[in-house]
Amino acid sequence: MVPLRQREVSSRRRHLLRSGALAVQGAVREVGYFYTTLSLGTPARTFSVIIDTGSTITYIPCKGCAHCGKHTDEWFDPDASTTANKLGCSDPLCNCGSPSCSCNNNRCYYSRTYAERSSSEGWLIEDAFGFPDDQPPVRMVFGCENGETGEIYRQMADGIMGMGNNHNAFQSQLVQRGVIEDVFSLCFGYPKDGILLLGDMPMPEGSQTVYTPLLNNLHMHYYNVKMDGITVNGQQLPLDQAMFDRGYGVVLDSGTTFTYLPSDAFNVMAKAVGDYAEAKGLKRTPGADPQYNDICWKGAPDEFQGLEQFFPPAEFVFGEGARLQLPPLRYLFLSKPSEYCLGFFDNGNSGTLIGGVSVRDMVVT
Repeated sequence: MVPLRQREVSSRRRHLLRSGALAVQGAVREVGYFYTTLSLGTPARTFSVIIDTGSTITYIPCKGCAHCGKHTDEWFDPDASTTANKLGCSDPLCNCGSPSCSCNNNRCYYSRTYAERSSSEGWLIEDAFGFPDDQPPVRMVFGCENGETGEIYRQMADGIMGMGNNHNAFQSQLVQRGVIEDVFSLCFGYPKDGILLLGDMPMPEGSQTVYTPLLNNLHMHYYNVKMDGITVNGQQLPLDQAMFDRGYGVVLDSGTTFTYLPSDAFNVMAKAVGDYAEAKGLKRTPGADPQYNDICWKGAPDEFQGLEQFFPPAEFVFGEGARLQLPPLRYLFLSKPSEYCLGFFDNGNSGTLIGGVSVRDMVVT
């Protein structure tokens, strides 16, 4: 467990605050992302949204969208919701963070573009969010999409649940409204699914906790941590710590499926894992998808439980000496029967993204 945020609160205030659990669905290989279901509007409708700690706005496609893809559910119709409030340009809730909101037809308008060149834009509205476990609904601000491109257009999930490190993010709105304490927990299960916990909830007794602090104000909106190095099979890799400070630094990003390392770190780690696996008798093989230059090996069992015989243990070494264990489950993915590929990729000098594959089967708080 890697706590991202830790805050003390009085026992009386804790008693007054709510907490709730949202079921998480999805998988690294079969789906390519993890998502949950939100209940929005009155009467309530449900929408599937990718849980993304790298985004700060929650949005779903709305009726009349000029360029939105075909997703799981019908587009949201704010005119059919008796509790919807379309935000004007001067409304105090018209706040998008960075980049800032604009004014479109006298309504508050947001726009977001991502590194993989997908984008979302639309109007901000306020409406009811059905809090989990039959608790009273809460008014929330979210995006009513008028346009999508790239992966956002093509994905099956309806939208994005922005859980980034910003006051506009979904969980931050709940905190500002006094609904939950300033904490959330996320678990991506193996082989699939998981749970999202909103608010302060006790962890099981005997949990092994690995703690590393967030770096404040390093890069806006991100959950940044300090990384000192990587080990493979108990050996520290010969890496300059400064490489992990490049670009946007080291970011915990639930919306990214795989983990992306600076080129030098990726090359050294890939070689260390490959040398170990091939010494155990596995054969290097091209990946199943020719459009990607996946690094794969064949000859291992289909089940992750037996992979320790063929692939080495690894660790991320964070600031203050914290070590996050990376068994093969957290750096490989099953490409096809008996064939595993490295779930880490070369990110040039852009920075380090710790994606969903590396936090499977643990609770991140």
